[in-house]
Amino acid sequence: MRIALLEDEHEQAQNVQNILDERGHHCDSFPTGQSFLSAVLHRSYDLLIPGLADPRHDGYRCAGKCSGATELADSGHLSDPA
Repeated sequence: MRIALLEDEHEQAQNVQNILDERGHHCDSFPTGQSFLSAVLHRSYDLLIPGLADPRHDGYRCAGKCSGATELADSGHLSDPA
């Protein structure tokens, strides 16, 4: 399974990645909401794990933006998800 993780604490992100790797998954971690959003809008992931503490792009906002962008992309109205 390909997983995207938003976690601004490097040690926490590394711990989660290690656990997922041990279970045979591939996990990309992102330290900021902006890098997370950019990745999930341009790559295919099976699971998104948004963090909740990023002051500019908390997990709730990222989830909403990902959901809205996916709906737009599916409808053909999203040309450049920057």
